[in-house]
Amino acid sequence: GITSQLNDVQFINSTTGFIVGAGGKILKSVDGGNIWNAVTSGTVSSLNDVFFLDGTLGMVAGVGSSSSILKTSDGGVTWMQKGPNVSLVLNAVVMKDQNLGWAVGTKGNIYHTEDGGNTWIKDSSNTTNDLFDITLSPDGNNLFAVGGFGTILHLSLLPPQGCIAKFELQYDTSNFQSINFINQTQGTIASYLWDFGNGATS
Repeated sequence: GITSQLNDVQFINSTTGFIVGAGGKILKSVDGGNIWNAVTSGTVSSLNDVFFLDGTLGMVAGVGSSSSILKTSDGGVTWMQKGPNVSLVLNAVVMKDQNLGWAVGTKGNIYHTEDGGNTWIKDSSNTTNDLFDITLSPDGNNLFAVGGFGTILHLSLLPPQGCIAKFELQYDTSNFQSINFINQTQGTIASYLWDFGNGATS
């Protein structure tokens, strides 16, 4: 059985899904999650997040230098190390289209790609707080990232800003771990839910 810590899962259709985790673990299912088989990732570094744009182009965010970003162009059969040549902990990655995407990580690190994940350019996030998740609004016109100490980053992708504008920084009071939109106007941001063993949560 699998003994590694598993960090993220994504299904790209009703039958095919991927899981990533510690030790460079990538698992793939082609039967809706009933059976999972290991895929060679080419790294033993921890892998934190997986994102597929479609049935062929996928990215994984993780730990290391070149291994901090893994890319597949064949539906997850083979993976290539494409991370920038600096030591990073990247926690999440998202692609807007075949060319443009972003990855976020510790110490406020944000990188973007304009060539489909082959090269990554560092952006200014205006924060040193750890960033844990990143997502696009359903229409693809806005980018949001969340992180520690209530950090919320927003970037408009509409002209004239594009991907070169500075991120707008907001703060709340919680450590935000994930962000997701359910439709064009409504989204959710989640923080840790702690169980104190007596039925109480915070």
